[in-house]
Amino acid sequence: MEATVSAIIKELKLNDEQITNIYNYGSWVYGTNHLKSDRDFLFVIKDSRKKYQKRLKFRKDFDYFHSFELH
Repeated sequence: MEATVSAIIKELKLNDEQITNIYNYGSWVYGTNHLKSDRDFLFVIKDSRKKYQKRLKFRKDFDYFHSFELH
């Protein structure tokens, strides 16, 4: 998986200072993957264009981070 993430970073021409976090999600995380499953990654990056920056707001009625049991 590390090689895959490195290849994505290279393809997107990102450097370490731009990357805030990388999340792995989807069937591989939930244990529901199969032979043809792809990998799902979410890259959170900084935007150097300050005029476009807005604080992230979460809705109280939505379960963003739910718990689940790994298989």
